[in-house]
Amino acid sequence: MVKDIFGRDRFHCTEPGCSCMDFQSEAQRDVAKAEEDGIDMEEMESKYHSMTCQAKSMYQLTCVCGHDANSHSQKPAAPAEETSGGGYTQIFADSDESSVWNVLQGVWIRKDGEDPTTQQVKKAKRREPLHCTARRWRGPSGGLWAQLDATMHGPGWVLIEGATLAVGASAAAVAARCCCRRSCPAGKRLQPSALRVQLQEVVGSGNWGMAIATIIAGNTSRHPEFEDNLTVWMFDEEVQHKGVKRKLSEVFNETKENVKYLPGITLPEHVKAEPDLKKAVMYADVLIWVLPHQFVARTVQNMGKIKDTCVSVSLIKGGLELEGGKLGLCSDLLRKLLGHEVGVLMGANVANEVAAGEFCEATLGLKDKKHEATLVKLFDCATFRVTAVDDIPGVELCGALKNVVALGAGFCDGLDYGGNTKAALIRIGLQEMKTFIRHFYPEVKDATFLESCGVADLITTCFGGRNRKCAEAFVKAKGTKSWDTIEKELLGGQKLQGTLTAQEIWPVMKKHNLCDKLPMLTTIYQIAFEDRAPWAIVKLPSGMPSSAFHEDDGFFEKK
Repeated sequence: MVKDIFGRDRFHCTEPGCSCMDFQSEAQRDVAKAEEDGIDMEEMESKYHSMTCQAKSMYQLTCVCGHDANSHSQKPAAPAEETSGGGYTQIFADSDESSVWNVLQGVWIRKDGEDPTTQQVKKAKRREPLHCTARRWRGPSGGLWAQLDATMHGPGWVLIEGATLAVGASAAAVAARCCCRRSCPAGKRLQPSALRVQLQEVVGSGNWGMAIATIIAGNTSRHPEFEDNLTVWMFDEEVQHKGVKRKLSEVFNETKENVKYLPGITLPEHVKAEPDLKKAVMYADVLIWVLPHQFVARTVQNMGKIKDTCVSVSLIKGGLELEGGKLGLCSDLLRKLLGHEVGVLMGANVANEVAAGEFCEATLGLKDKKHEATLVKLFDCATFRVTAVDDIPGVELCGALKNVVALGAGFCDGLDYGGNTKAALIRIGLQEMKTFIRHFYPEVKDATFLESCGVADLITTCFGGRNRKCAEAFVKAKGTKSWDTIEKELLGGQKLQGTLTAQEIWPVMKKHNLCDKLPMLTTIYQIAFEDRAPWAIVKLPSGMPSSAFHEDDGFFEKK
């Protein structure tokens, strides 16, 4: 017998098959306040138990069943129709009895998968409603389970009636069936929003992928509209861990640390690594893309079916292609392959600093405004401030081109030039980025270049990113090391994006006669791939648009 908030065995619903038991929410806080203020508890109890079921539902901010208050008493509910099979008691509702359940105390009990007989039971935090099918299953200990709607929550079962489990929660304190349905304000609260985010998936588990996972994991715990269920697709490579060769995903799921790409940072318990790509993305509501752009097409081809309502956010910098005279973006490719909306997130975000909780900003480029509030909330927090702008090309191209400019900053460092020279190169680089972007996307906003994705990202990449570091090593090696060798030596399995983007934009620049208009980007490519002397980075031709240098400085080559 389950006790109510006043400690009495009462308020089971006596309607046949009803699993309702009266539990508290707002009422519990009122009781605690009454005790502190010396209010007569009998008076409060009388008032509470005299409420109608509907009034009580509104008072508790959750519905406990669809039956009249007179149906509630200390008498146990009448048994539902039962059938036996396979040693377990099976209970099935009518085919039209799919239901929505509210989580009363922020924790619910779940079994993953299609088979409810599994012994793997876990707790999960949640305050949003749970959508279930008509299927019910009663286990050998008497617990009643409802099958989750797989399109909303992934395959699984939720405990809706039963005794206290070893995992530490009572089923009746976990879920209660919604009685309001579509006819009352509480029911309206259960209608899906423009984007319901139950499952999030990070596609990519490198340094930046794991860093952004720490941000998303924190936000899914803080905001009730998100489910505490973040999956990271992790390529199943082997690593040495404590002297033993093991799969990286196994080590992560045990320790919650990516020991190869983000060592020293422990992620929350509800972050799970999944090496099977199809399983990882199948039920996701939001896909966050964080992998080298050269792997995008192959990854999408191998991922199988995803939810029709899914949306994506790309954190990929690069992947530019010329199609029919138009410069195609990586987000365009994703949008074409996936068939759904794709936003972009770029900014001055060095991964290790983000993971460590150091303050920074990012820019979210979106076209579809109906998803803006939800996606901003998914990424934004006190240490990672996110601004949304309606300028996907501007945000994404700034994120790609700054990696090429960072190569120039690295050449500068490799030659031991000072801060003044690097600052000048950064300014020229920003000017050329704008010229390049505006040639293909004249509608890009000036303000975008002043966002985190623009000038801020350019500055931090030119001072602390991997592209700068590898370009410095390239100069100091004096031609003895290739880019591939430097990448392997310095990046620990990470990929160098600046050189790839430089190779992508070079034929585009030549085809559109942009080389003379973009002398610094031209020089960077020639140093990187045509054996031009590194010090040519500071011998840019005179007559540059808005040049930072004056021709009398003797700094320039004559045409």
